[in-house]
Amino acid sequence: MGSDWDDFRCWGRIGEGWDSPAVKPVAEAAKSLLRYPVQYEGLEESPRIVYTGSCLNQEITTAVEWAIARFGPRVFLVGSDYVFPRTANRFVRSLVEEHAEGGGIVGEVESYRGEISVTSRLGEGSTFTFTWPAACRS
Repeated sequence: MGSDWDDFRCWGRIGEGWDSPAVKPVAEAAKSLLRYPVQYEGLEESPRIVYTGSCLNQEITTAVEWAIARFGPRVFLVGSDYVFPRTANRFVRSLVEEHAEGGGIVGEVESYRGEISVTSRLGEGSTFTFTWPAACRS
């Protein structure tokens, strides 16, 4: 490692520390090129990282506007406890404040630890089932 032509790539599971902010200092210190192929928060930049995944505004804005128009302006946020969902929820919150007249964020769970399952049938739509951990129930 060390020449301008060396490169590395990473992909990991949640909590393993292989998200973009965690590997940025490694790429810069090694003077290597990091190819980062997954969605990212859009909160950083580096001449040593080529971001090829989508940013939040590219995948969330249209979905939030559609959901508010279809289901109403009251939004409940669920996310995992790592960089991308925390940042995505902040972004969704700003969109809801901008577009959800008469509504807003009604609740938020950052560390879910429950189950979410989706059942879809062609032509019938989807059913979402949430299983809340006891600590989240009121």
